[in-house]
Amino acid sequence: MIRSLSMKNFKGFRDLNLPRLTRYTLIGGANNVGKSSLLEAIFLLYNVWNNDLFLKQYNLRNLSYTEEMDYSIYSELFYDMNTKSPISIEAKTDSGRTQRISCDLKSISKSNAEKVSYRGQSSEQNTMPMMTIEYFEEGEKKYSKMLPEPRFGEAFRMDMQPSLDIPKVWFVNAGNTISDASLLSDLDVRYQKEMIVKYLRIIEPQLKDLSIGLRGGRSEIYADIGLSRKLPVKLMGDAIQRLLSFLLVCTHAQGGILLIDEVENGLHWTAHENIWGQLCHIVKRFDCQVIATTHSYEFLEAAFDGIAMNLRGDLSYIRLDKIRGDVVQKLFSSEDMEWSFQAKAEVR
Repeated sequence: MIRSLSMKNFKGFRDLNLPRLTRYTLIGGANNVGKSSLLEAIFLLYNVWNNDLFLKQYNLRNLSYTEEMDYSIYSELFYDMNTKSPISIEAKTDSGRTQRISCDLKSISKSNAEKVSYRGQSSEQNTMPMMTIEYFEEGEKKYSKMLPEPRFGEAFRMDMQPSLDIPKVWFVNAGNTISDASLLSDLDVRYQKEMIVKYLRIIEPQLKDLSIGLRGGRSEIYADIGLSRKLPVKLMGDAIQRLLSFLLVCTHAQGGILLIDEVENGLHWTAHENIWGQLCHIVKRFDCQVIATTHSYEFLEAAFDGIAMNLRGDLSYIRLDKIRGDVVQKLFSSEDMEWSFQAKAEVR
C-alpha cells in the first residue's frame, strides 16, 4: 500500500508531493488540475516492466498510437513538454520502502556508418529519440530498459526483467470497465461468486445469479434477473458494470491498488453511500488500496457517511489546486472531512 507519493516533470506536475495516502483516498479539484494524471502516474510506476507502459498511458485516454509514430511524441508526457529533465515518480509503501521510476527521453546519436534496427521501427538518421526507463528500490537500481527495444548492438542492451516486488495495479475509468468473464469464472471455482452477486444487488435487487456464456464466439457475463432468458451484464447499464468492475478487480488484486477515475460516474446519488461502504469493506477484506477521483460533493459526503466507523480513520481526501501554474495539494483527514461537512464548507 502506498503511504506517500511524489512526482516531478510528469504531465501537469512540475513537482508535487503527497505526504499522506490512506487505504481509502479520494482525490478532488477543479477541471484540468491533474486528478486523472495523478492516477496515471501511479499506473506508470507499477507498469515499469511492461514494454507498452507508455502506450497504456494513451489507451487510458482513448488515444491511438501506431508503430509509425515517432517516440518523440512521448514528450507530451513531460511537464511543459520539457525533456531536459526526466520524469520521476516515487512512492513510499507502508513497509517503509521507496520505489521510484525515472523516464528520460533523449535523442541518441549514431555515426553515418551505424545502422541500428529496432523492434517496430528503424532509423537511417543521425539521431533518433529513445526513452530510458530505470526502476529503483531504496535508491538501488533494480531494472532498466530502453525503448524502442534494439534488436542487436551491445551499446543498446536492455536488462533482463528481474523479479520485481511491486503490487498489482488496476485502472478503471468510464471508458474502461472491466467485466472479464475469466475473473468471474475464477471466483466461481473458489466458491466466491455469491459474494459478488450479493454486492451487485445493491443496484439490481432482482439479481438472482451470474453466469458465463458464449456470445459471438467470446465469453460474456450474463445476469439472471427473473426474465425469460438471461441478460448480458453489458446491457444492464453503466452502474452495475462499474460496480462489477470494482468488485472483480478487488477480488483479484490481493495487496494491490485499485485506481478509479471519476468514481461516481454512472451511479445514482442515492446509491453512493451504500456502494462506497461495501467497496471499502471488500477492499479491506482483500488487503487492497483504493485511490479514486471525484467531482461530486454529494459523493464525498456519501463516502464519509458510508464507510464503517472502524475503517473511517483510514479515509482521506486530497484536493488539488493550481497556484501560479503549479499544482499543490490540501489534505483532509477523516476528522477534517467531518468538520467540513458539518460546516457546509466547500472542499471540492
